[in-house]
Amino acid sequence: MITIRKLARLPNATRHRKIVRLLAQLEAAVSGSPPTAAGAQISARYWRDLLALLSADSTVPHGVIRGADRVAGLLSELPARAQRAELRFAVNDLRHALQQLIGAEAADWDLSGPAGTLTGRAAPTASAGSTPGAAALAGSGLYLERIRAPFNLGAISRAAAAFGIAELLLSPEAALPEHPRARRAAMGAFEMLALRREPLETVAEPVFALETGGTPIDRFRFPDCGTALIGSEELGLSPAALKRAEQSAGRVTIPSPGAKSSLNVAVAVGILLYCWHAALTGDPALPDHARR
Repeated sequence: MITIRKLARLPNATRHRKIVRLLAQLEAAVSGSPPTAAGAQISARYWRDLLALLSADSTVPHGVIRGADRVAGLLSELPARAQRAELRFAVNDLRHALQQLIGAEAADWDLSGPAGTLTGRAAPTASAGSTPGAAALAGSGLYLERIRAPFNLGAISRAAAAFGIAELLLSPEAALPEHPRARRAAMGAFEMLALRREPLETVAEPVFALETGGTPIDRFRFPDCGTALIGSEELGLSPAALKRAEQSAGRVTIPSPGAKSSLNVAVAVGILLYCWHAALTGDPALPDHARR
């Protein structure tokens, strides 16, 4: 393990790359990985010193410094199990912010978008050739919380436009629609949707979560109009998002009976939108109790 003193003497770009890898180890330790996992045995003092070094770094943006201070504050509180998720998300946000600074895209989701509002686009009106039921989801939307992969953002937007969703809300940390991978995967869908960056707190009710541990999708009662909360590729939805959903329209789960227990997030959103649309339009493919 590199010492903090040696880390401080490295060139800026090299130091930042090494800190990204160290933060990945901290994230693994915080997430409850086995004690043998990399980073799980590193002392709390080491992490505090590392975060202090990053916080004092004049070559990084203020957002990275704020993130380092936030993680340091959460670590100092020695969080109980119920608070570990908040710390995990904070470390994840800090790591992605630093990866954006160094231009690293080691994985397809390694791109963070800056906070701020995107230019709104008016959703298109239904054309004369629209199929029956095309407007069933026109008043509903998707909230994408920390979707990091530009490809996934584009693929989700394409599915949203295909099922008549009018608006995509992006969390401040989500990928940029302007990214070439996002635009390539969207196949023109961004021009068919209204796109806005919003904090979770401003998303209008009712909301429901697409996440494990909920009602199976064939038994879920979809709202006539609302917002589906979609979580990140790595961590899923934040505790705050899940709490909002549980106090509103609930949590829906896509059962996975096969050997693989998870789906790509864009694939999952496509399944969700089909079932939501079918529930509102009375599609006979769904069981009676799942249809309106």
